[in-house]
Amino acid sequence: MSAFDLEKAVAAWRRALRRNPALEDGEAAELECGLRDEYEELVAGGMDPGSAFQRALDATGPAADSGPEFYRAKRTRRSARPPWQAPRLVPPLVWSYVLTAARKVRREKGYAFINIAGLAVGLACSILMMLWVRQETSFDRFHIDGESIYRLVTETKSPSAVTRDARAPTPTGPAVKAEVPEVVDFCRYRTNKNYGIRLGDKALYDAVIGIADPSFFAMFTFPFLKGDPKTALGDPRSIVVTESVARTFFGTDDPMGKVLTIIRDPYTVTGVIRDVPENSHLRFACVIPAVNMHEYHHVDFESWNSMFFNCYVRLAPGASPAAAAAKMTRLVAGRLNQPNIGILTSP
Repeated sequence: MSAFDLEKAVAAWRRALRRNPALEDGEAAELECGLRDEYEELVAGGMDPGSAFQRALDATGPAADSGPEFYRAKRTRRSARPPWQAPRLVPPLVWSYVLTAARKVRREKGYAFINIAGLAVGLACSILMMLWVRQETSFDRFHIDGESIYRLVTETKSPSAVTRDARAPTPTGPAVKAEVPEVVDFCRYRTNKNYGIRLGDKALYDAVIGIADPSFFAMFTFPFLKGDPKTALGDPRSIVVTESVARTFFGTDDPMGKVLTIIRDPYTVTGVIRDVPENSHLRFACVIPAVNMHEYHHVDFESWNSMFFNCYVRLAPGASPAAAAAKMTRLVAGRLNQPNIGILTSP
């Protein structure tokens, strides 16, 4: 007796099935899935392949004779259908693919696990990379005039190397605003984490304190909840805090006009801004005026040999950054009497 050939038997059953005009392709595929599932269950129960196929055919075969019988057969198998399956809303052929895939997963568990795990890891990595790229490309995009704001980079050339410094000589900002037509405004900025903020027995010793010119909040867009961005840093002992810092020290009270201590000096709150977004390279808990650095660090604001701050400039609409950088280079190199020094503009 020759061995039972399942595929040959199914092919013969499929040819007979095609003679029924009441069945569509998707319905025929679903019947075949049911036939194969019934056959596999019988064989797994110990029945020989030929008898198992004949019994599965007896259970499914009548459905090939007429359309009504097919639908009655579908109703008898409704309890075995997954609860998420909705044959009235999705073409039957789709469910046949789902059933075929489920059968292959059940047959080849190891192979299916490798494929599904690989797909899951690949999708997870792709999503993480897209989120990272989105985060990186969104930095500082929220500033209203962001496309016209540039940080000045000092470049020093020597016979053996080229050195670049993100800082600029301290008088650069006022000088380029006065003498370079393309420069509309400037702002010097740096941070310090050693000053600390105190109020009575409350303190934030590791808070990042921004140090900036009064033009800082006019150049950069950090939304104010209280105060005027144009005048908030006008007084040497003024301070602008984020809403988190205001909540830490004052709770629900109005922080405006209240006094915080930086180092040993009192600073009056003149503004409250929203917390700095994660996608900002300017990170701080509060901002105090840059003029105080003359007292705290003996910064000489008139000395071209002093390089204490980063310097940002806002260019006029339509101005060429390269042309502005060339003019600023001539100005700085002339003031320092060093032709090997240049100024670059970094967005």
